[in-house]
Amino acid sequence: MAGSPGGTASPERRLRRRAAGFMLGSACFFLGALPAYASWVGPVGANATFALGSVLFLVSGAVQLGSLGWRPPDHDAPSSARIGWWSVAVRLGGTLLFGVSTLRALGAALASTDTDEAGWVPDVWGSAAFLVSGVLAVVAAASVERGARSTARWTAWLAVLGSAAFVVSAAGAYVPAYDDDPVSPLARNLGTMVGALCFFAASALDWRGSNHR
Repeated sequence: MAGSPGGTASPERRLRRRAAGFMLGSACFFLGALPAYASWVGPVGANATFALGSVLFLVSGAVQLGSLGWRPPDHDAPSSARIGWWSVAVRLGGTLLFGVSTLRALGAALASTDTDEAGWVPDVWGSAAFLVSGVLAVVAAASVERGARSTARWTAWLAVLGSAAFVVSAAGAYVPAYDDDPVSPLARNLGTMVGALCFFAASALDWRGSNHR
């Protein structure tokens, strides 16, 4: 894919690529949690879809952090830049946890002969990391320049809502010691789907913003 002169992609193009990765990853998480899709492709296909989504999230998150720098900004940097960096770094950590859990679920599905086996659900600690990341993004958005504040706030709040939905999904998937069934299969699936939609919308805002810079 062509870039700017010198072979390096422009910041706007890098943002579009990153946003596209997050949008495709969100679509994978939504599809994997959709009961009709899961029934059609089976547990292996559904868990493979989740795994693909986590890879897309991981690559896009790594690209985003790399564009900001692998080390935190200096103390003399604007507070929005420092808080924003930690927001991205914490989310990348949560994405790593999601990736491990999706691969574990895919391995279990490949080894199991039970076609009714439950698929992947958001990792509790990964969901918590996403929630912390979203809160940090909200704080960072409050101190950005006025022209970008509206989009940054919407993106941040959508990330918070999506992370909260993932937490609900993880809670719904919890299986008490006194029972063999999860607390709420509906919350498990619906939470993942709502969370995926929120992150898709947040990434779509980034995509739109990249086209107006």
